[in-house]
Amino acid sequence: VVPENLCIEKPAEVSFEAASYCHLCATALHAIQRGRVRICENVAVCGLGPVGHFAGQIARAAGAHVVGLDLLPFRLEMARKAGAADLALQPVDAEETVEAVLAFTRGHGLDCAVLAFGGEGTPAVRMVTKMMKLTPDGHRMGRIVGVGGVKVELGLAAGLGNIDVISAART
Repeated sequence: VVPENLCIEKPAEVSFEAASYCHLCATALHAIQRGRVRICENVAVCGLGPVGHFAGQIARAAGAHVVGLDLLPFRLEMARKAGAADLALQPVDAEETVEAVLAFTRGHGLDCAVLAFGGEGTPAVRMVTKMMKLTPDGHRMGRIVGVGGVKVELGLAAGLGNIDVISAART
């Protein structure tokens, strides 16, 4: 039923419940790798469900400074407790959230953002774009990685600056 390269044998000592998270973790790892996250970079993870949660943990383990964004308070609390984000915010007010993230990055802006949710993502992209690094000539730069079926409407070239939009599909 599943392609051969997407399967491994489950070790006997690993429960089915624990093993069920392996592909979600691999998906998060793939998103972080596609975003080329490096040590000391500033990264936002938008959506702290299982894939976003793992993406935050992996980015932090890679030495990045991570801000997690989610609309659900219990996901923010889980991210704080489990170390999936250095800062966890509920983006109720876009402008306040942008200001908080820019303060978190000490004014440098984000290097990368991971959109780890499904559905309409255009408002999130607009918000995250304002958080990205700003070049001396006024263009935004960085990387936005979409994972999980997020749908966005983009204005390319001058509308998006020098931001790379990257899709992270099946690992």
